[in-house]
Amino acid sequence: MHPETTIAWLRDKSGLFPHAEFSGDTDAVTMGWCSFTSKIRAEVVLAELTAFEWSGGEAGIAAAISRLNRELNRDDLVHIRVRYEQLGPSAKGMSFREFKKVCRPMRAHYSSRLGLEESTWIREESLDEFRASGGVVTVSSPNKSLERTREG
Repeated sequence: MHPETTIAWLRDKSGLFPHAEFSGDTDAVTMGWCSFTSKIRAEVVLAELTAFEWSGGEAGIAAAISRLNRELNRDDLVHIRVRYEQLGPSAKGMSFREFKKVCRPMRAHYSSRLGLEESTWIREESLDEFRASGGVVTVSSPNKSLERTREG
């Protein structure tokens, strides 16, 4: 079973598109999972990665995309990268009380489906809302005999 997931709707020069984001009480819940987005339709692929895909950096992500495209008989998947920017001062040397006064959430920067620029965060919705509006979710795991579900 995949981790708890929400959909962030992003916009780039090609238009509006979904990006799946995982959450959990601990990193262990989401470790090994990665989301991919279709370049051509409102679809996300939630994939459990192999050890190499997870720890192999850009080569690992490229291997995951290649495996998923082959297994799912497609060629339209992209990985949306997220970079976080620290907005407040560093907490180094501060007491927790001082830190709480100046702490600000980090700002997320999302890559584009086109890979050329950043995309803009538009809104967030639950996975159920995404499916109800016609979005498609595909789940894939290399650790089972292609555990795959298509929901829409």
